[in-house]
Amino acid sequence: MTEILPMIFLLASHLFVSGVLSVSILTIENKCDHTVWPVIYSWTSSQVNSTGFALKKGEAHDIRAPFGWYGLISGRTLCSTDTSTRNFSCATRDCESGKVECPGDDYSWSSVTYVSFRLDKDGFDSYAISVEYGYKLPIMVVPSLKRNSQGKLKTILGVSTALLVMVVIVAIALTVKAKDVSTKSHENDAKIEAAVMLKRYSCGSLKKMTNSFAHVLGKGGSGTVYKGKLPDASGGRNIALKILEESKGDGEEFINELASMSRASHVNIVSLLGFCNEGSNRAIIYDFMPNGSLDRFISKTMSTKLDWKVLYNIAVSVAHG
Repeated sequence: MTEILPMIFLLASHLFVSGVLSVSILTIENKCDHTVWPVIYSWTSSQVNSTGFALKKGEAHDIRAPFGWYGLISGRTLCSTDTSTRNFSCATRDCESGKVECPGDDYSWSSVTYVSFRLDKDGFDSYAISVEYGYKLPIMVVPSLKRNSQGKLKTILGVSTALLVMVVIVAIALTVKAKDVSTKSHENDAKIEAAVMLKRYSCGSLKKMTNSFAHVLGKGGSGTVYKGKLPDASGGRNIALKILEESKGDGEEFINELASMSRASHVNIVSLLGFCNEGSNRAIIYDFMPNGSLDRFISKTMSTKLDWKVLYNIAVSVAHG
């Protein structure tokens, strides 16, 4: 019992999302000791009002969700605007828009705790609290309904209390599970940082680099390779991004493979520029080779199209290293 009480206090001291579900009004209230920038994302064509606002400690904001709305709400923290570039960013759950406003229909998955709502689905409303890739800003949902009569008020209060107890129990279970996942994730991150000197990117960054994975360079047994570009800070350098398939386990095999490749140094071996390791999502960023790989030129069909001078230069380059 000594471990459960602090968790209840933690949940009761952070971001709350309460809903008057009967009229589709969601009230976001900040119970943190610091400012929170909410994020609202819609899975339906109907959008809700702007997400470009901040909530200081104790402040609340009403959101009017249209009939049939299905979406999620999460929170950003430690946000600031760069004085030189005027770029807005957050340390927790950055939507990478560069602005206070997050795109309402373009959600890039990253480490985030969020609550999803489905309003008036099959005659009733529902919500679920989820944790993706680690525990971040705590969220709690407190349902409430408008009372119609004295007799119905008692039923609603009973249901609301039961729901609140259920939410607390579920939230505690999610917190404990997320804590274990987060601990393991941090251990893997420490191993990677100790083994390699490569920049780490989020899944959302990979999507932007490749223009939503638009240009496929090739497919293999271990994954698909896409063409992309590093952010402007790197001069728009062309890259080849390999998304690994069937990533299982805790990433130990991926870490070892990444460490081995980063230590390999050869003029004819493509350079590693970065990686992504979020949950079961793993990817490796290589330097882009416009002429393709060597095996393409030394195959039977291709080598017959090259003159002996080119083949000789290839052989000498491979031998010299």
